[in-house]
Amino acid sequence: HVGVPLWLQKRTDPAVPGGSPVINAGETIAFVLDAATFPSPSSPPLPAYPPEAFAPGVVVTDTLPLGLSYVLDSATVASEDLDGDGALGPGEDRNGNGTLDRDVPFEPAILPGPGYGETTLRWTIGDLPYRRRVPAIRYVARASRLVPGGTALANQAGIWASNDRPPNCLPGARELEGGRCAWAQVIIANIAAAQVEKVPRSPL
Repeated sequence: HVGVPLWLQKRTDPAVPGGSPVINAGETIAFVLDAATFPSPSSPPLPAYPPEAFAPGVVVTDTLPLGLSYVLDSATVASEDLDGDGALGPGEDRNGNGTLDRDVPFEPAILPGPGYGETTLRWTIGDLPYRRRVPAIRYVARASRLVPGGTALANQAGIWASNDRPPNCLPGARELEGGRCAWAQVIIANIAAAQVEKVPRSPL
């Protein structure tokens, strides 16, 4: 294969242009991930790629901070045609009905960490030809009732291929990853004097 660029974008749904949405503690917020094998707008000019160029074994992850938890069974993908070739490829028939469907479940692997209280969602996309856009991945997260009002909760997403290392998407490092990182944040409102919440000790 010939390696190709990867680019990831992330937004809340609905989007808040130029700002961050405010949600109450205990409420949910949806996030959307848009991945592509295009260079990011800030990338320097790239060489011409041959028609067969592709990114092998593409993976997308999104790490939720302490205070945000994934809502099980909420993840969907806008189309089963992950590689954009117009046909069902190996592993793309998410619901097993043999037809190319839209807005189908696309549950991630749910992993603890890497930091304290964090949860990482991991989607396996597979091989992606050059200049393709992955159908949008959408999922829902819930803010803990214990988060103090005014807290900004940011989650970092990353994309990489099997022939490359995972990007470092932490603040201060993600700007050096050439568009392979994306992030979004929400602001929490909480006027309660006291809250009690029961949560599982680890992702199911």
